[in-house]
Amino acid sequence: MSLALVKSLLFWSVVGAIVSNIATVLLSIVRPDLRVWPPPRRGSWQYYYDGIVSLTGLVGVGVLGIVDFDSFLLHHWARFLAGGLLVTSGCFGLWGYLTLGVHASQGLGGDLVTTGAYYYSRNPQYVGAIAAVSGYAVLCNSSLALIAALLVSGWFALVPFAEEPWCREHLGAAYEEYARQVPRFLGPRRPRRPPTAPVARGSTAPASSPDAGAGRLTERAPSPGRRARAADRGSPCCRCCGCGGRRRSGRP
Repeated sequence: MSLALVKSLLFWSVVGAIVSNIATVLLSIVRPDLRVWPPPRRGSWQYYYDGIVSLTGLVGVGVLGIVDFDSFLLHHWARFLAGGLLVTSGCFGLWGYLTLGVHASQGLGGDLVTTGAYYYSRNPQYVGAIAAVSGYAVLCNSSLALIAALLVSGWFALVPFAEEPWCREHLGAAYEEYARQVPRFLGPRRPRRPPTAPVARGSTAPASSPDAGAGRLTERAPSPGRRARAADRGSPCCRCCGCGGRRRSGRP
């Protein structure tokens, strides 16, 4: 069997695994009721499927870079600098993996993590993986590895859109606030929302007053002048006018 045939079989096997993974991620985005990623539990067919096709795609990029080494047009020494920087940037993803842990990184759930690499990105593992596989393909100067790396990068870019509805379902308002502050991939953080004090409906007290904070209505007693004008107009009697109810009953 010739080397060209081996490379062709390997390449199409890797591409098939990556495309299958992309298809199931798209299905998970469009039809959450048929979700494949994140898997429902350890030991499910989704769990094994995701593990096999993901590993095939990542390992396949590595093997293609070796068997198809230096087949592309990036022969300049600068490729080692650019590729090395990208591969080194992959440490950001490793930091995220160590912060989140194995269980949650396999899509099996866990508590909301907002520290470490997750302080800067909601998906540091995917950011680091995209940088690492792209840098590796550039270092190897392999056309086949570059194609596979681009497909893997597209897969990693889509996965968060399948995970975020799941996170909102299981983590609730805490995740909503986290997602509002921290970028999906990379970018500046948004400031935290200032706390707002609740104000009771119909209250005229400012939000900072004790009455408004306690949810009580603030009423203003009528002034003596208002009571006198009401009496002069022959308005209906009320207990606040000081007549003791005599005007309503017609007593002097």
